[in-house]
Order: sequence, then C-alpha cells, then structure tokens
Amino acid sequence: MGIYFAVSWALLPLIPVAVLPEKIGRGILIAAGLFPFDYAGHARGAKKPALMAFLLSPTVIHGLLKPNIEWLPFMGVLLPPQVGLFFVTIKPQIGLGGWLAT
Repeated sequence: MGIYFAVSWALLPLIPVAVLPEKIGRGILIAAGLFPFDYAGHARGAKKPALMAFLLSPTVIHGLLKPNIEWLPFMGVLLPPQVGLFFVTIKPQIGLGGWLAT
C-alpha cells in the first residue's frame, strides 16, 4: 500500500470500480483511461497513424497499465468547464498541459 498524493475528490469516480475484483477493476480502468486519450486525439484532428503512435507511446501505456489517474485530467479538458474543472484540478500539472493544448 502506497501513499496517496492526489486530491481527495479524485477518489469519487473510482469508488464504483473499487468494489469489483482487482482484475475486472483494472480492465475497466484501462478501458476508461483509453477513451479520454483517444477522444483528445480525435478532437485535435489527429490522423490514425499519429493517434496510434500516441496511444502506443510508453507514457500512455505506462499510465494505463499502472492504474494511474492521468486520464482524469484529460477527461476534464474535454468536458464542459462546470464539470471539467473538477477533473482538471485532480492533477494540476497534467491539467495545465491539457489546458494549454486547447
């Protein structure tokens, strides 16, 4: 068990997954994590080869396989500001990069 460094409200979207068996929860987090990265690429007009290179990059793969929450700030950039700010502030260093990219 490690130390938790993110803000407390980052746990709220993860509560439904926490009650599931570990392998099923990990699979759901991987699938849920792919969506914001994929949608962000499509929203920025990425062609298929560039999008595949992005999704298969070591940074994205590492973030998905180690159940990190880097995808939550990406989701915040894609949502309306009233809801998105909740997600962007989970990891300000990631959210700032997403904000600058928009």
